[in-house]
Amino acid sequence: MARSNKLGGRKSSLEKPSEKLLETIVEDVIQTATMPFNDWLALSPSWLVPLAIPVSPGRQYRVTQTGVVAAHELTQQTWRAREDFRHDHGRGVQQAVVQSDRRDGSQ
Repeated sequence: MARSNKLGGRKSSLEKPSEKLLETIVEDVIQTATMPFNDWLALSPSWLVPLAIPVSPGRQYRVTQTGVVAAHELTQQTWRAREDFRHDHGRGVQQAVVQSDRRDGSQ
């Protein structure tokens, strides 16, 4: 059974400019920063999954659904535009080891 490529190969003519998406995200982060915590938490359909953009373990930017959608769109556009982001860490390490072995003359 063949794997489908859900993100690659599709180019929407309705893509928003990345600057506009980033502006939407930043405005949303600023808006929710002034919002009381309980009001922000009430925006989420589930209190177990808050509307937030994770930035590091234990840190996140609070956003509304608008910010989440903009972040997803920006991520998908970047994924399609930048092939170098599509290589996972494991492949990069494996390729570096193979290249290093070849330079050393070992198999």
